[in-house]
Amino acid sequence: MKLPTRAALWKIAAASLAVGSAASAQQANPSPAGRKIEYPSVAVALEALRGQSGVDFSLVGGWTIANDRANHTLWSFAPADHPAYPAVVRRTVVPRDGQIFIEMGVLCQAQKAACDRLTAEFQAENEKIREAIRRNAR
Repeated sequence: MKLPTRAALWKIAAASLAVGSAASAQQANPSPAGRKIEYPSVAVALEALRGQSGVDFSLVGGWTIANDRANHTLWSFAPADHPAYPAVVRRTVVPRDGQIFIEMGVLCQAQKAACDRLTAEFQAENEKIREAIRRNAR
């Protein structure tokens, strides 16, 4: 399944590359705090983000996308017809030590198997973004 946020995350990563002189992007091995989404539910996360200034919302392929530019973070809320609904995936582009890292957190309130598939799909998408960044950094 093609996820709707590749272009937006790529723009955030490219902007981070412009700010720092990163040579490549990698999957971060985030601390548990980096993986954990701080909201108790997907609905609370969406409501909280809607209340923040500077967070832009769009609807892409049924997914609600919240772009928090100040924090280099994309929030992807699964549509109601997605097997992992309700779920949100947070991806943050983090420049560190001359490289770009993508830290990801998932809050999924569906069945474990659907949540595991969702996580794997986003991890694969992150890998495609990292490869594109590596190619463009050469």
